[in-house]
Amino acid sequence: MTSDQLLPLPRQVRPSADETAERFVHRLAEANHLRPSYLRQLLTTPPNSLGSIQLDKLAMLAGRNPVNVVRALPELAPRTRTPGRTRENEARKTLNEQRKRERFAAIRYEARLGMSIRALATKHHVSRRTVGKALQSEIPPSRKKIDRQPTVLLGLRQHIDAMLEASPGITAAAIWQRLHDEHDATPSYPAVRTYITTRRTPRPQPPRLIDEPPTVPATGQSANAPPTAATEEATVRLLHLAFLEIRFLTAITHDDQSTKAVDQRRERANEIADICHDLTSWLGPHRRDGLADRLRHQWRSASTRQRRWLQSRFDQLGYDHRWLTDLAPEPPGPLAPAS
Repeated sequence: MTSDQLLPLPRQVRPSADETAERFVHRLAEANHLRPSYLRQLLTTPPNSLGSIQLDKLAMLAGRNPVNVVRALPELAPRTRTPGRTRENEARKTLNEQRKRERFAAIRYEARLGMSIRALATKHHVSRRTVGKALQSEIPPSRKKIDRQPTVLLGLRQHIDAMLEASPGITAAAIWQRLHDEHDATPSYPAVRTYITTRRTPRPQPPRLIDEPPTVPATGQSANAPPTAATEEATVRLLHLAFLEIRFLTAITHDDQSTKAVDQRRERANEIADICHDLTSWLGPHRRDGLADRLRHQWRSASTRQRRWLQSRFDQLGYDHRWLTDLAPEPPGPLAPAS
């Protein structure tokens, strides 16, 4: 079964009104003797990723009308986004912050004129505690962030901790797959990744962003490369993901897009194409032995955005890339002598 031509599965199950889309995918996979994580990754765009379930793909595999699938699983209904809503929300937050500052300034000014705390609270329709904060500082305190643990991980945290303890270098994608296949669970990948980030044992070297100054010598290697077969498989799957992403970025859409948006999509596709330009030839029969060295050079000579793309795709594939991504960027070459 390919990702481009999905066919209805041999054994069909009926979706229930009291179950989630993730649980329905699990039942559909078990009825057809498939790994739930494999079927779940086929239902994303691009395929083999860890995104959300696509309604059209699920309906095709389930052999049902998308309208009926949405009726049973309303969470899959297409969501319409209002253009500019994000900018409106940011503008609203800025306006609210400005109003709070003005209210605090007015409270402090009227308090100096002799108004009591009770009178100030009544006039400005706030609590006396807020009046006290305004008298202590002219800058309103920021809103408290509530640290909530995702309920989707209830009963799964001990399993995740056991996986991390048994294999400290395991990726979030691998843990997500094992939860789906071995524990009959349906957590989302972002929830698993966030929890692992809080539980991950720190490495001896402090974590750094890709574009931060490196802490290793420019000519050193952070770790030995994994087995050649694993690197070859990861490179092949990386090419597959790159092809799908370029195909998506260059596809003709019927939406009214600005010239700037089209140019940005084309620029992004060109960056991905530059990364993968030589990967195909490196997988040739006579050049595979030097694949790790070529990938090191590719990483160190890539731009910041290209390194971020490589790192995110390796994470998505569950490939241990620390031997590569901990390398320092390539130092600039010598300047040409003046003529």
